[in-house]
Amino acid sequence: TCRFYEHMPSGDDYDPRHRMEQVHIRARELLNTRKWLLNRGNEPDSTCDNHPILKQICPYLDPRRVIASGFSYGSTTCALAATLEPSAFQCAVMLDGWFHVDYTSQGVEYDFP
Repeated sequence: TCRFYEHMPSGDDYDPRHRMEQVHIRARELLNTRKWLLNRGNEPDSTCDNHPILKQICPYLDPRRVIASGFSYGSTTCALAATLEPSAFQCAVMLDGWFHVDYTSQGVEYDFP
């Protein structure tokens, strides 16, 4: 992290598609984590039995009442995850999301939900 801040990429070196690739990776991670948590109590030799915090919360997880929330980059991640799998979340709470980022000035065209 320190190197990034010491040697921040210049506008000429920065590929704006990186952010879109990154948010797609994070959205997949969010969806995979949701699936992992909801399946914990349904597996033999469940991880819930071996982890004290999961043991406390697994019985109360309801797949019909899952929400996603985030701030800034996290809210964009939630929006994309909810768009990729609309039935995965009952709602998404997005605080200060970045949706209208102008990458066209860098020559990149893309559709974002």
